[in-house]
Formats: sequence, C-alpha cells, structure tokens
Amino acid sequence: EYLRDILAKLKAGFDVVTASYSLPGAAAIGVPRQRRLMSAMVNRLLSWRFRIPGAKTYSNGYRGYRIQALRRAREKYGDRWMTEKGFAGGTELFINVCRSGARAGEVPFILHYENRGGDSKINIPKTIVSYLRLMVQ
Repeated sequence: EYLRDILAKLKAGFDVVTASYSLPGAAAIGVPRQRRLMSAMVNRLLSWRFRIPGAKTYSNGYRGYRIQALRRAREKYGDRWMTEKGFAGGTELFINVCRSGARAGEVPFILHYENRGGDSKINIPKTIVSYLRLMVQ
C-alpha cells in the first residue's frame, strides 16, 4: 500500500526512504505503550547521535533504497556495512547508507500492530544492546 509513496520519493531524488508512523497523517494503531516508548527513545538517541537530514525515524525497517546508495555504502564499509542482527541491523544499514552520502526522506504510513502475524519476535535486552553498540560507532 505504501510502496507507491516510497517509489515516488525515490524517483524525486531521495536515495533512501523510510515509512514513518511519526509524521503528520501517520499513526501507530495497537502498539503497546512500552513498545512506543522504547521506539521513541531509540529514535531520539539515534537522531541526536547521527543527525541525518530528512530522517526522524531510524528504527523502522520498511524502506526503499536506490541501488547506487547501497553500493556506495558497501564500498565505504566493506563487510562492516551491516554487522548487527535483528532490528538493529536494518537501522545500522540505514545509518551507514546515509553516512555514505545518501539523501534520506520519509513518507507517512499507518502501522497496524495487530496485523503483524503473531507474537512479537523482538528480544528486548539483545535489541537494546545492539542499539547501544550503534551509538558508539
């Protein structure tokens, strides 16, 4: 449903586009309070640490990338372009692509947490440790 918006933004010149439920016209439905708080804290810390223009949402994994931007990041970082596993790995990839010169953008979307297809697979302690490792890159 949101792929069209992501592709339009990529065609408009952005190198990486993230779907964000934090933008005007977006929403997060059914997300537990603890999960929302954790996501907000992670995004604030990462935005403070990395300051990527055009990005407020660092931890959402629904993104579109230009292949050239991925190639630049791969050339710059080699095998270290994505070392974290799980949720933090996608965030690390996003950060490294942007640190390689990519122009970031976002599109609003509505997250329906109740449609995720089962219990959450996130391991909160491991994910927190992974995000902390990203902070000290």
